[in-house]
Amino acid sequence: MLKFGFGGKLKPRKFDFTPRYYDEAKENLKSRMDKYEEDESSEEQVKERIRFGIRQKYNADSSYRAQEYKKSNLRLVYVMIVLFFVCYMILKSDKIVKLMEYLDG
Repeated sequence: MLKFGFGGKLKPRKFDFTPRYYDEAKENLKSRMDKYEEDESSEEQVKERIRFGIRQKYNADSSYRAQEYKKSNLRLVYVMIVLFFVCYMILKSDKIVKLMEYLDG
C-alpha cells in the first residue's frame, strides 16, 4: 500500500563498521624481520616495503597532507598570476586591434 505525505518515508540504514585493531609496533617488527628472511617472493617483499614506506610517511608527519594542500594552492595562485599577466599584456598591446581591423576588412 502506498503512503502519501511525510509519515511514510524510509529511514537510511546505519553504517556499521568496526575497525580491526592495528598494532604499529608489531607491524614494524614484522617488516624488519621480513627484510632479513631469505624467501623466493622478493617481489612481495618489495611491495610490502613500498607500502610500509608510504604508511610511515603519512604516520610520521601528521601535517604532511596540510603541507601538500598548501603547496598545491600556492602553485594555483602562481599560475593564476602568470595567466592574468599574460592576458593583460595581450589586451594592452595593439596587436588585437590590428587583428580585428584586418579581419573586418
